[in-house]
Amino acid sequence: MPKDSALATKTAITPQDLEGLPFIRYESEDATQQELDEAFGRAGVTRNDILEVFFANVATTLVSKGLGAAIVDPFTGLQAQQKEHNIVIIPFVPTISYQFYILYPALRPVSTLTKEFVEFFLDQTAAVGIVLIRD
Repeated sequence: MPKDSALATKTAITPQDLEGLPFIRYESEDATQQELDEAFGRAGVTRNDILEVFFANVATTLVSKGLGAAIVDPFTGLQAQQKEHNIVIIPFVPTISYQFYILYPALRPVSTLTKEFVEFFLDQTAAVGIVLIRD
């Protein structure tokens, strides 16, 4: 949310906190948006959806311009924070799951360098507090 939001000092944000506030959402077909819709529904909260975006980085840019709040994945949140947008990142409760995929070529073996890069990537995400569960 924008740094000047009344909620910017909270340690966690709940659906109730966002009731009535301008909210930037994802497309209805998006799995994350569906999980968010369920969380808000369970809480009995109606959002004030003002915009629908396809990419989370678009949502953070709109938030930095003061247009509303958004819930984004931890990679996008971290990137936006590093760019020093006019935003504050606050954890959302309940936790929303995100799915990320690392894709490899189907018809070629995975190189040692690629395997090392993936391990480095996973180590770096853990170092900044992003918890990934590997399937």
